[in-house]
Amino acid sequence: MMMMMQNEDNFERRKSATVSSLVMTSDDDDDDKSRAGRVDERVRDFVERVNACENIFTTSSCSGRVSIFAERTEEDCKEKRKGGEWVFVSHELVVKEEEEEERSLMVEKMKESLRKSSSTLTLRFEPFILAVETKDEHTARMFVKCARDAGYRESGVVSTVDESKRASGSGRITASARCSIRMEALVAKDGEMLLSDEGLRILVEECNKKMKANWERADRFYALFTERFCGEKKTDDALIINSKNNNNNNLCHRP
Repeated sequence: MMMMMQNEDNFERRKSATVSSLVMTSDDDDDDKSRAGRVDERVRDFVERVNACENIFTTSSCSGRVSIFAERTEEDCKEKRKGGEWVFVSHELVVKEEEEEERSLMVEKMKESLRKSSSTLTLRFEPFILAVETKDEHTARMFVKCARDAGYRESGVVSTVDESKRASGSGRITASARCSIRMEALVAKDGEMLLSDEGLRILVEECNKKMKANWERADRFYALFTERFCGEKKTDDALIINSKNNNNNNLCHRP
C-alpha cells in the first residue's frame, strides 16, 4: 500500500511539473522560442483535453510537419561540430490554395543553406504523434486501443513498471500514438540540388496530401478519446482541420 501511494505521488508530481512547463501561447513576442515544451496550435486542444483527465498526461506531441533537414557536412565532422539543422519547418500545407508563398520560402531557405555549405538536404513529412504517461497499465491500454481504433496502427505501450522500479516508487508507464503516413526524400547532395522545380513541386504535393490525411486521422482520434475518456460525443469537431493557422510553424512539443 505504501509503495502504491508513493508511485501515485510521484506520478502526480511529474504530471504537475510537465503540464506547468508546457507553452501554449503562439504570440510572436513570447520570450521562449525553443522547441522543447511548446505545443503547436493545431494539437493544442487535444493536449489540454488529455492533461485535464485523471491518470494520464502528455509527454510529447506534434500535429504533423513538413521539414527540410541539413545533414552534417564533412567539415562539421572534421571540426567536431554538432551537425545537422532544420532549414525549414511547417505544420501547415506547404503550398496553400492559389498561393506559392510557403513553397517559395522553403526553396529560398534551401538555396541559402546550399550557399553556406555543401549540405545534403532531406525533405521529410512526419505525421501526428502523441506520447503520454499514465498512472496505471489499464489507462495505457485504453489509450493505445483508442489510438489504434482511430488508425494509429503503430501505437503501443513503450515502457512498463518493472518490479525493481516498482519497489522504489520511481517506475513509469508510457504509451504513444503513431502511424506510418510519413515520407522522406533526398533533395540535395553535397551542395547540389537533385530535383528540378517540377520534381520538387510533385514532392510538395505528396506532402500536402499526407498532411490532409494526417489531420483527418487526428480528428478521429480526438473524437474517440473525448468519447471514451471524457464521456462526451464529438460529432462536429474542428480541432485539427479547421483551426487557424499557426504563425510559429517551426515550434512543437516533439523530440
